[in-house]
Amino acid sequence: MNTSDTPDTSASRPAPEAAPVRPGRKLGPIADTVGSPHRAWLEPTRTSYLTSGRTLSDLSAHVHLAKSKLSELLRGVGHYPRWEVIHRLSTELHLPTWPLYRLWKGAALDIGKSRDWVQSSTDGTTLATTHFGPPMEHGALRTLLLKDYCRYALAFLPDDACEAAVEDAFAILWLSFTEALTSPDIRRYAWNVLRATVMAKPPTATAAPNSKQPRSTPSSRYRPARVRTKNTPGCPCTPDCSSPSASCPTPTSTSRCCATFAASPPNGPPTSSGSLSPPSCPASATQSAPWKTPPSCRPQPEDQSCDYPRRPARHRPAGTQPPRAPRHRPPPRPRPRA
Repeated sequence: MNTSDTPDTSASRPAPEAAPVRPGRKLGPIADTVGSPHRAWLEPTRTSYLTSGRTLSDLSAHVHLAKSKLSELLRGVGHYPRWEVIHRLSTELHLPTWPLYRLWKGAALDIGKSRDWVQSSTDGTTLATTHFGPPMEHGALRTLLLKDYCRYALAFLPDDACEAAVEDAFAILWLSFTEALTSPDIRRYAWNVLRATVMAKPPTATAAPNSKQPRSTPSSRYRPARVRTKNTPGCPCTPDCSSPSASCPTPTSTSRCCATFAASPPNGPPTSSGSLSPPSCPASATQSAPWKTPPSCRPQPEDQSCDYPRRPARHRPAGTQPPRAPRHRPPPRPRPRA
């Protein structure tokens, strides 16, 4: 019984409307056998389908693919799809074509598809894969974070894999940029995308011809090619490459790595700066880094100092040099008499 003077209006309030239920069978989850490169473009595609409100029957009629095959495609089951099908699906779901094509091609090569197969499945849609440019906010975010992301990826990957990981991370961010803009922190969202992409690309050693040993040692292949100076300690996040799993970045190694790039102790407080650095990194990593990074991911040392201690040179004042000992020469041999 309500004893207050205000009337009870809870009974007159309409009940909240239930969320619309998608007709048909619910789409199953992604198969466990799907690799990370395949998931890179499959997950944004599934998210776009689930938020579109369309059914598999409606989508299959426009994509010209059977509903069962379309369900297998969105779950990562069965044969790897050709680009013609993915292109028609991206058109119906309003997905950007260029980042989707880059990730689709990388996953196709990762599972063993030849470049001829990739080219043959792309011939009919060559004009559709033209790069039209990302959103303005995505381009600004890329300009601010590219160098810092290259430094982080280079601490765990060789040069070629570093560039591929950073480009794939920005491609994934482009595909899911609407979700990134609605997230509480776009920097943290982009950082999680980069870290997951780096972890999905373990470095591999190329075998030397006629030998079972790798061409290069793990320490020279996994670590960034930079020269240590007297006041620059080694990067504590550089993994011990005795085991393959040691090269995966961890939260501890990530924070130590970024602290080293910022030339500050791992537990030191971050300094204020306007750059969009990763959440766990000091914000001054771009300004006070011990080594500079050009547009590519390959670092260039500021000097040519060696990483081993040298013996200090001994200098004597003029006129105090000790006298040099006379050079000993053996006596001449007697000539034999005729």
